Parts: sequence; C-alpha cells; structure tokens
Amino acid sequence: MIQFTKKALILTVSILIFPIFAQDKQSKKIYISPFNAYKSNKENGLPEKILEQLFVKLKSLNYEIIKIQPAELKLNIAKSKQEGAFLYIDGYYKRDENGNLNLYGQVYHPEKEILIDAFNLSNDLSGIEGITLDPKETKTTDEQNIEDFVSKISNRIKSNIKRTERLENIDDFIKK
Repeated sequence: MIQFTKKALILTVSILIFPIFAQDKQSKKIYISPFNAYKSNKENGLPEKILEQLFVKLKSLNYEIIKIQPAELKLNIAKSKQEGAFLYIDGYYKRDENGNLNLYGQVYHPEKEILIDAFNLSNDLSGIEGITLDPKETKTTDEQNIEDFVSKISNRIKSNIKRTERLENIDDFIKK
C-alpha cells in the first residue's frame, strides 16, 4: 500500500511538472515584420518606435525576437515556419482624422500557418453618427498608444502558450 502511494505521488508530481519543462523546450522565437502604413501615409521612424517597444516588452518575457524583412504575408509566415518560430507578428498603423495613431496587430501560428489572435488599438470615432467631440478631448500621444498596444498584445501572447485560435478576438478585430 505504501509503495502504491509513492508511485501515485511520483506520477502526480511528474504530470504537474512536465508541462513546465515542455514549455521551456518549445521555441521562444517570435518573428516580427516592421509595421506598415494602412490607408495612411508612411511615417519615418514610426515603425521602428513600435518594433523597439515590442522588442523590449517581449524580451522581458524571455522571447527571442527576430526582425524579418518586409515581404508578402504568406512568405513571412513560411520563413517563420521554416525557422521554427513560436509566433509571427504582423502589424499596421494608421492616423485617424484627429491625428491619433491607430495600431493593428495580428498573431500567427507559423507551423499551422493560421491567424490565432488579433488586437487593434483605435481611437477612431468616425463611425459614430450624431456625436461631435472636441478633438482635444480624444487626442492621445503616439507614445501612449504604442505603450498600450504593446502591453495588450504582449499579454495576449503571454496568455496563449498553447497558441490556440482566439476566434472571438479575430471576429472582433479582423472581421468587423
């Protein structure tokens, strides 16, 4: 009876600890392409600011960040897959009519070649009819928007170790 208890205890501990070790052996490489302008003018230095903050945040979470050269989305996902990346991040930026910076990010599972998550930080209120707001009330700094965006997308990555499709986020942020 005592031997059975020891075996059960060892088995239970092994089951609990194995996922932690398995996670450490999983690739921690995240490939990121520079953010591109979306229906907006290109802004010198802005893609670099966004990438720099993403690099700092994701490195603090123990990810290895690799900047990939801009190319067609399918080619970037294929390269990420070939290199054994954990994730591939693609993103865009746009200025709204009040000059606020809107950011759009998509997270891909390179091995399966699918979109698994998305997040947009948008201050665009142009779709709201009948309401006129003072632009000064809705103005935010680029730095604040980048910081908020990086925090949110990093939290999504950190909380999705199994790289599952988050269809609700995809529906909310992509299929609107």
